[in-house]
Amino acid sequence: MALWKSRGQRRAGVPESRTVLANAQSGSVLGVGDQLGEGESELEAKSEQTTEGMLSMDYVRKTNTQLASVAGDRGVDTPPDGSISVVVSPRSVVDTDAVPIALSHVHLASPKIVLDIAHDTVRAWKELRGIAQAVTEDALHPEAARVIWEHRALPTQVRERLSKDPIRGI
Repeated sequence: MALWKSRGQRRAGVPESRTVLANAQSGSVLGVGDQLGEGESELEAKSEQTTEGMLSMDYVRKTNTQLASVAGDRGVDTPPDGSISVVVSPRSVVDTDAVPIALSHVHLASPKIVLDIAHDTVRAWKELRGIAQAVTEDALHPEAARVIWEHRALPTQVRERLSKDPIRGI
């Protein structure tokens, strides 16, 4: 994974086929995506929120534009097809005025879902570290794919887990 700041400045990295984004403008957006143009996921974490109340129209409005902002930071016209934006909030209710303005790529996820994904990823990484020395180079790729799939940590699985609750509905 590679770690990036806004405006495409590289901070640290190993193979660049997967990308983690941190948006320096808001300090709250992380994303996982394929640099070759597959869909990306942008996470908007609302750390100041409590479980009380509703997710406001202001948050939805800001999240609507997040993918376009990241695309602009990267110097491209549009985000890759299949990209999503995810508001991570302990609030499970969205202001009724915000629902119709939410774009189709905007989803809501609880901090628990993100924490579960993080725990699953750590468990997969630990298992991968354990098998790396025990298998041949030819067997490593399929074995790594199996481990990541079993822990539901493949990018497609993470996207599926984060996009279960579209704000606008289906």
